Amino acid sequence: MHDSVNYELNGKNYFRGAIGAILGAILGSVPWAIALYFGWFVGWLGFIIGFLSKKGYELFGGKIGKRKLWIVCSATVLGILFGNVSADFFDFGRLIYSGEIEGVTYWDIPLMYFYWISDSEVLISVLKNVGLGLIFGALGVASVFREMRRELNPQAETPQNMPAESSDDEGSSTE
Repeated sequence: MHDSVNYELNGKNYFRGAIGAILGAILGSVPWAIALYFGWFVGWLGFIIGFLSKKGYELFGGKIGKRKLWIVCSATVLGILFGNVSADFFDFGRLIYSGEIEGVTYWDIPLMYFYWISDSEVLISVLKNVGLGLIFGALGVASVFREMRRELNPQAETPQNMPAESSDDEGSSTE
């Protein structure tokens, strides 16, 4: 009942936030996929995926709570995976367009992709790329996750045991 009251009061919920986070991550994965397609590996693009995932969560009315961190983190991982797979799909499309792969259409790309990664050497290579993407993506979005933790626990920013400021200007301490 508490969740329904909270939703009615401020109109925010986890589901809408999750939809926004996923859409933001997919949008952020576009530059990631383009960079991978051209053979570049740019770690800071992982930051864009995480940032847009968080921004999508907020714009779609996601609730501030502990689940927000997990939703945005999961959407970021999905965005990185989506970007990696998209880059491979673009590469297949280029090979079809140039005539290097004959007798197939663009609609055959998903099936070709699964056939292609069924080769153990190719699968290992793909998993290495995805693994590196996840590592660099995690490094890139660490600041986004730190900021969300501060939202969840604002008391952590203020030290509890700080001495009270003195009212005299000469800096003398009172004991």
